[in-house]
Amino acid sequence: MSHPSLWAFAVEPDRVQVTWRHLGAGPARFTAGEVEVSTELAPGPGALTITGLPADRALSVRVEPSGRGADRRPTEAAFRTPPALPGPELCRFATVSDLHLGEHRFGYFGTMHEHGDHDEPYSVRATSAALQAALAWGADAIVFKGDLTASGRPDQWKLVRRFVSSVPVPVLLIPGNHDNHHPDEAGRTAARWVLWLLSGGPIRRLVGPARTGGAVSGDEGLAIAGHPMPGPVVSHDLPGVRLVAFDSTVRHRHIGSAEAAREALLAQAADAAAEGRALWVAGHHPAMRFDVPLFWPPGIPGSQARSLLADLRRRNPRVVYTAGHTHRNRRYERAGVTCTEVGSPKDYPGTWAGYVVHEHGIRQVVYRVDDPDVLPWLDRSRGAAFGLWGRWSPGRIEDRCFTLPW
Repeated sequence: MSHPSLWAFAVEPDRVQVTWRHLGAGPARFTAGEVEVSTELAPGPGALTITGLPADRALSVRVEPSGRGADRRPTEAAFRTPPALPGPELCRFATVSDLHLGEHRFGYFGTMHEHGDHDEPYSVRATSAALQAALAWGADAIVFKGDLTASGRPDQWKLVRRFVSSVPVPVLLIPGNHDNHHPDEAGRTAARWVLWLLSGGPIRRLVGPARTGGAVSGDEGLAIAGHPMPGPVVSHDLPGVRLVAFDSTVRHRHIGSAEAAREALLAQAADAAAEGRALWVAGHHPAMRFDVPLFWPPGIPGSQARSLLADLRRRNPRVVYTAGHTHRNRRYERAGVTCTEVGSPKDYPGTWAGYVVHEHGIRQVVYRVDDPDVLPWLDRSRGAAFGLWGRWSPGRIEDRCFTLPW
């Protein structure tokens, strides 16, 4: 999928986030419906959120740039605002995943790195921008869905603690596969050893950022971050919904599993239903369609995932499941349960997710990180995998932003 210079990326009933790669620098006027916004464009990629729009309406946003180097022709992008759910809003919360704090290079072989001088690496700056945006959006809680660190080292977990301690709302943390093994030390097949050697892995280890201690387990890391897990499941209640996050990792493996958390998850589903709450469940690994993965990285095997989701739905019919791990945005159903995958804030397109709960439904919206200090890197990282990453990772707007009534 290719995108025009102006892209309607995120929609809510009253707003749209538009992003662009190049519109030139200087003054510009954006028009969406009856709303006009004048702003000053910086060179390169950018983003703007326009509010005050009508719900459930087909609209378009039009930009008329007038600065030096701009394409003087108006640029337009069509979109549709979703319908508003009935009744008052009960709460809203946000998620981030695949932060990979401590990462300095991107891509399977680590061939992409950021140009220019920055006080902190893109993984840290993107995480900061995503959390600030989620809090400004009004999140009442934030769930960190795993792969919080690049390789599970204590110095990286201290970065996690730095961010978590600065969040003024309740948080839930679970580990991901990167938090539960060091990818250079475990689980490397002979073929991957050869590829790692050919791609200059040993040289990068010698000249790369200094390491502080070896990798620790996810449990040890969460303790360093100040949020140890007392069991395989953590939860937090908000008006109308119970947030439940579980550890889906298998030590030294990319594949996921829900078996260790199954009974605790089913108990949470029944308890939430008894209290009249919907159930929102997060794991690091997505629910695969089959037991054998059709693409990398693998999630929870399909038969195991379907069995769990079907049992959760029987105990609480108002259930949603969301994951990270794949760094892309996607939506599908497993056993009658709506499932989503949400991308990472630190690589293209650079995202975080928000959820708004009403008595009769829930809405998901996925926003791009819009910090001008991070957007140039995010735009550059779209070229990973020979340019396929920019087509694969964003997903469709209906994957990212949708309303689920119940």
